[in-house]
Amino acid sequence: MKQVDQYPEEGTRTFFYTQLEEQVKRLEAKYPRRPVKTLLSLIFWSVKQLTASFFQSMPPHAEKLEVGTPNMLFNIGGGIGDIIIASTYFKELYKHIGGTHRFSIYTNQNSMSVNGVFNRCPWVERIHDKQATLDFSKFDAVIALGRTPLVIHRTCESNTALHERCNKLLQQYIAFEKDIPKFATTSPTNDTLSVMYALMNGHNRRSQCDIGHTLGLSDETRSVMVIDEDAYVILKTTGLEDRTYITIQRGVDENRREGNNTRLWLTTHYNELIQRIHAEFPSLSIVQVGRENPESDLVGIDVDLRGQTSFEELKTVLKQSALHIDGECGMVHLTHALGGRSAVFFGQTSVDFCGYPENINVKAKDACPLWCEWVTDDWQDRCLRGFDVPPCMEQLTPELFFDAIREHLHTVTTEKSASLREIEYTVASEGTILFIGDFEDDAIDKWACPENRIWHFSMKLTPESIQNKKDRQIDADYADILNIPMKKESCDAVFCSAEQHLSHYALREITRILKTGGMLKTGEGRCFVKEICPNQDA
Repeated sequence: MKQVDQYPEEGTRTFFYTQLEEQVKRLEAKYPRRPVKTLLSLIFWSVKQLTASFFQSMPPHAEKLEVGTPNMLFNIGGGIGDIIIASTYFKELYKHIGGTHRFSIYTNQNSMSVNGVFNRCPWVERIHDKQATLDFSKFDAVIALGRTPLVIHRTCESNTALHERCNKLLQQYIAFEKDIPKFATTSPTNDTLSVMYALMNGHNRRSQCDIGHTLGLSDETRSVMVIDEDAYVILKTTGLEDRTYITIQRGVDENRREGNNTRLWLTTHYNELIQRIHAEFPSLSIVQVGRENPESDLVGIDVDLRGQTSFEELKTVLKQSALHIDGECGMVHLTHALGGRSAVFFGQTSVDFCGYPENINVKAKDACPLWCEWVTDDWQDRCLRGFDVPPCMEQLTPELFFDAIREHLHTVTTEKSASLREIEYTVASEGTILFIGDFEDDAIDKWACPENRIWHFSMKLTPESIQNKKDRQIDADYADILNIPMKKESCDAVFCSAEQHLSHYALREITRILKTGGMLKTGEGRCFVKEICPNQDA
C-alpha cells in the first residue's frame, strides 16, 4: 500500500467527506426549511455511496494513466459559474506546471454542461459525474476546488511524478489552509470573509483561487470555450440567424429548484423593462433563455427558448447575442467566456468582487448599505433586514436599469453591418496580427518586429511552445476559431492555417475582431478585406 501524505494532519478529511459536504449544500438548497426531508435524502445518499464503495473499490473509470503521467483529481463545488471559473484556473495551471499533467474532474453539476465547458480541452483527462465512486488513492493528488484550493490527498512517492512546480504549488495551498483554515473548511458559510480577504489582496471572483497570484489570473484571462459548429442550427430553426437580438433570463441559481430567491429581480420589473425596450428599439428581438418554470414567465418575449436548448445550443445563442440581461449568475460567466457582454442586476453580491469590467453592472443607489452574501445562512431565502421584498431588488427600478443599457442598445441597433470582400493578395499592414491554427515558427517570426503585436491561437499548442513564443515576444494561448478571445475590431490582419475550416460562422467571428480595412488570408491563399456595408443597418 502506498504511503499517504494527507492534509489536514489529523487525517480526518476524506474524499467522501468532501462529497458529503457538497451533497448537504445541494439538499439544503433544494429543500429550504424542510430539515426532515433533507436529512432523509442525505441518509439515503450516504448509504448508496458507502454501499457502492464497498462493492466497487476500484471502478474502471478510476484507472491510472500510463506510468509517468501525473493525474490530478479536482472536486468542483458550486454551480455552472464556478465550473467556468475553474476552467480558467485549469488552463493557467496546465500552462504553469507543464503539459505532462492531466486533470480529472468530479462535480455534481449536469454532465452535459460540464462537458460543454471542457469541450476539447487537452488537459482534461476524464470527467466523473455525481454517480461515480472514486478511489482517490489512485490519483497523484486530489484537490477540492471551491473559492480556494484545498489539498485533500497527495501520495508521497508521486512527488517526483508531480514535478517541482506542481509540488511547490501544492505546498503553497497547504500553507494557506494552515494559515487561514476557515476559508477552506467552512465554505460557503465563511464566503463573506473570504471575499473581504480576497479584495484586500487584489483578487476578485475570477482570480480568488489563484493563491499568491502565482498563475497570474486576471480579468483578461479567458476560459477556453470551444463551440460545436453543428449547434448553430438553433439560430436557423428559431429565426435568429440574421436578426439582432438580446437575451434575457430570470434565474440565478440552478441548484435551487424550489421557492423564490431574494436575488431575483421582480417579475413586474422585468415586464416593464421589456416594454421599454420594445417601445424605443422595435427592431430588437428579445430572446428568453434558462430553465422553464412559472416564476420565470415574462410578458413581451419574442422568442422563448427556456428548456429548449442543449448546452451547446445555448452557447451559440449567447455568442451571437448583442447583450445578455440577467442577475449575477452562471450565465453571466458563460457569456463572458464567449466574448459577450451582459447587463447585470446587483444586490446581495459585491459588484467589486463579482462584476466583470466590460459588463453593465447596475445596482440601486442607497437601497442597502452593503452587500449581504452569506452574512446569514438563509440569505437567499429572506432579506436579513426583514423586508418582504429586498430593497436592493425593489429599488433597482426598470427605469434605472433601462437608462444604464440604453446607449449600448442604441449602438447595436444602429451600427452598420460588415462583410469580407475578396481581393488580390497584398502585404498586411502593421499592427495587431493574429495567427490561428497550426503554423511553423518561421511563418510567424517573419512578422515579429517592434511595430507589430503578434498573437497565435491554437488548441494544439503546448505549455512549452507557449512559453517559447513568449520568450520571442509573441502572445499565444488556447482558442478555437469560433470563439476567438479578442475584442471587437482589435486586429489589423488574420492568418488562418490550411487545416483551419473557415465556415460561415468562423468568417463571422473573424469579421468581428478585424478592424475596418483589416485583411484576412486563408490557408488556401485567398485574401479578403473587411468593409462596412453602405446603407444597411446591422
